[in-house]
Amino acid sequence: MAEITSTAYQDLRDYIQTNWNYISLKSDTNAEIMRVKTDDSRVQWLHEQGAQTLTLELRLTGLDFETKPQKIAKAELYKAAIGGTPLVSETFATVTIEVDADKLAVTLNIQVPQVI
Repeated sequence: MAEITSTAYQDLRDYIQTNWNYISLKSDTNAEIMRVKTDDSRVQWLHEQGAQTLTLELRLTGLDFETKPQKIAKAELYKAAIGGTPLVSETFATVTIEVDADKLAVTLNIQVPQVI
């Protein structure tokens, strides 16, 4: 059986950061609330180069939501701005955004084997 090299794992990490461009928030009924491009100022990659876990964080306030209340229960990553199949999906305890002053930070951790 052939082994994947550390160079290939780094290439995979680079591909994820370059091509998985949209983070979607979904409601407790699985309806999409919003989809934000990863180059948006509210989104940040937090990990160090070569880390085994890629960490993506989205920070929002109640001002980011046109209608309130919003019940948020899932975050997903996509390659497409509309539609597509989620590449990463994480369900969490439902968070309700009710007023403009409410704050939300969603962190996704994507594990890719570590470069040795």
